[in-house]
Formats: sequence, structure tokens, C-alpha cells
Amino acid sequence: MDQKIFGSNHQFLFSADELRIYHIPPNFSGPYNLAGDLARHTIPAGSGCLNKVVLNMSATCNLRCVYCYADFGLYSHQETGLLQTHALHKIVNSLISDEISMIEVVELFGGEPLSNKRLLSTTLELFNQNFEVSNFLLTTNGTFMDAKTAKILSEYDVWVCVSIDGPRFINDKLRGEGTYDKAIHSIQLLRDAGNVNVGVVATITGFHHQEGISGNDVIEHFHDLELPVRVMNVATKETEISTGEIFDSTLFQQQIEYEFDKIEAGNSSLSLISEINEIISALAFREGSMEFCDDLNRGYSRTFDVDGSEYNCFHFWGDQKLQLSSDKMLLPLVVKYNSKNGRNCEFCWARNICKSCPALIMSGDLDLPYSDGACRKEQRFSMVLEELGKRIENQAINSILANFGNNYFDLGKRLGWIYPEAKA
Repeated sequence: MDQKIFGSNHQFLFSADELRIYHIPPNFSGPYNLAGDLARHTIPAGSGCLNKVVLNMSATCNLRCVYCYADFGLYSHQETGLLQTHALHKIVNSLISDEISMIEVVELFGGEPLSNKRLLSTTLELFNQNFEVSNFLLTTNGTFMDAKTAKILSEYDVWVCVSIDGPRFINDKLRGEGTYDKAIHSIQLLRDAGNVNVGVVATITGFHHQEGISGNDVIEHFHDLELPVRVMNVATKETEISTGEIFDSTLFQQQIEYEFDKIEAGNSSLSLISEINEIISALAFREGSMEFCDDLNRGYSRTFDVDGSEYNCFHFWGDQKLQLSSDKMLLPLVVKYNSKNGRNCEFCWARNICKSCPALIMSGDLDLPYSDGACRKEQRFSMVLEELGKRIENQAINSILANFGNNYFDLGKRLGWIYPEAKA
């Protein structure tokens, strides 16, 4: 099923099957090809390439963030644990035996990965020796950072995401007294070591709303510190912590316009609005998604726990019933929640571009897009397409797609970091 969108002077047709927008003037002249010469950033099956490998460096965390979805680093483990050398070699050997030679991103995750910093150099060096790794990525709360660790991260050109949830008073309320100053100090240590690939990831909660702090306020705070930042809403249905699901179409329209302006100006590749990312990515790379989450596909992404065992997603770590068996097939329960074959999705025009998180749906922290009988995302997709029609009419679409495609290869912009404007 196709979805029509209408500009002020022309009609446009979005083809969900072809991932194209067709221009339909009074005298139809054929397809309006938006993709241009942008190359598709895909990984052919059997090519020996992976988009991502995620390593659980530490099934523990020293903080007690009020919104933590991972049970403070334990996930489903019964006790804390650290990745050991023998498990690390088990992981590397597994990838080698599957003839993996190239990895786009190796992500060091947790818990708090730097609580296992004794294994940091070994991990980075072992992956460098055995694979062609384009990027290393580390997400940290910053509290274990020291000059030696910062130097190692700089030497290996590791991209570092430091978790800080806004100004000091709101961050410390959510993450613990003194954590803001420690995190900011960790960034200074990284900068002193020469690491320029440092950014902030901030989680927006209901507490921010209670204090009158918006996502844009958080962005401005970190831009004043000359730091790139990604903001995201907390994934939970707990009333006090959640940002709520009330949909304001006027506010959403303003957000759409702002996000498109940002991409058009080349300031970011990843929008804070998931529906923009899903539509623009599909058009720029002609790459849709037949399932809600591509990361669950072992040909795309691989995820390993502290003991070296493999899971389809880091959310499943420690849950033995969700651990991959020797045949490495996707588990039926995961297939069920990752599938778009339900009656609500089957004939939807956005079927091939819609994405969600099956793991959070399985845990109860997120609803299916259509769980209330009507799809929450379909209206938002339609509004994004309407705005895209305006951008086609004023010729801005070429800049949007070119910037989105080119910036995709900048990991910081792909992570959603919004960079501060250069000062005159």
C-alpha cells in the first residue's frame, strides 16, 4: 500500500515497496528519484562484515540511576561479574570461526565498562589485531576515568559517550550526588589526552518535566560547555519517571521543522524524531526493514555477555532462556515480537520503514506501536511525509539527503550527537 502526500502545488507518492517518492504533476513524468548517487551503506550477507559487535565488559555498575533499565548492570544475572581474558578470547575466536574480517563498530558496554578497565587495552588490541575495525565506542558514567585510561582511549581513537542528564542539580538527582562533577572531569581528562571524539548522552525523564527542563534546555547547557550531546526520552511506563505519551500535533510539527532544518544545515545526521530517521534513511540508502529491529539479525550485529555467551540483544544478557543455542537461530519468542506480520502491520503503508525495540516490548517497558488498536507511529509518519513534501517543493530535499548520507559515515553524527555551532 502506498501513501500519498500533497505539497502546495504538486502531489507526491511515497512507495513503501520501492522506498521512493514519486512526483505526480498533472502530466505524469515518471519517478522522482531522490537517492541520487548516494551509495547504500549495506553489509551483504556472507561478506565477512558486521555492522556492530557489543561486548558486556562489566555486569555491574557503581551508580544507582533512578531510571535504570538494566538492574544497575546486572540485567538478568544473579550476581555481578566482569569480562575475563578467557571469555574475551572465546568471543574473538567465535567471530574468526564465522569468517568475520571487518567490523564497523565495536561497542564496549555494561553495566559500567570502565569498572573493568584492567581489560581495556587487551580488548582494544585483540580486536585491532584480528579484525579491520572502523570505530570503537564506549559508553560510560565517567566516574572511573583517570589520566591513564583517558590516554588509552585516545591512543585507540575510541569514541566516548559520557552519560550526563543535564545541569548539575537534575543530573545528581537522577544519578547520585557528585556524579555531574565527576563526569565533567572525565571529559576534561579525555580532552587533555587528545581525544576529540567525546560527547554526552542525556536521558530526559519526568523529573526534567517537573523542573521545567526541556530537551532543548539540556542541549543548550552542553553546547555552552562546547560539548556535542544526544538527548533521548527514558524508556519506561513508570508514571513518575516517564515523559508521558500525550501527543501534541502542533508541538510535534514544530519539532519536525526544527529537525529537518538541522539536517539540512548539516549539523546532524540522526534526528531526535525516530520517524524522520526511518523515512530519510530508507530514501537515502534504499534500505528498509522487514522487522522492527535489524540488530537482532546475527548477520548485522553480534552481542556477547561477560562469560562470552552470545545473545541477540544486550537487553537479554544473563537470561539463559534467551541465550543463543549452538545453532544460533533467532529464538521463537524474539521472532514473535520482532515480526511485523500481525494484522495491524500487514497492510500499513509504513510497514517497510517502521522500527521499534522488541526487547523493551518484551520487558513491558514499551508498548507495541499498535497495542491500543490504532498505530501511534502512523500519524507521526504522515506528518513527517507532509513536511518532506514541502522540502521537495523548495528544493531543500537534495541537501537533506546528501547531508544525511554523508554524515552517516561520521559516527558522532550517526550516534545522534548535536554539535555546538562554531564560535566566531
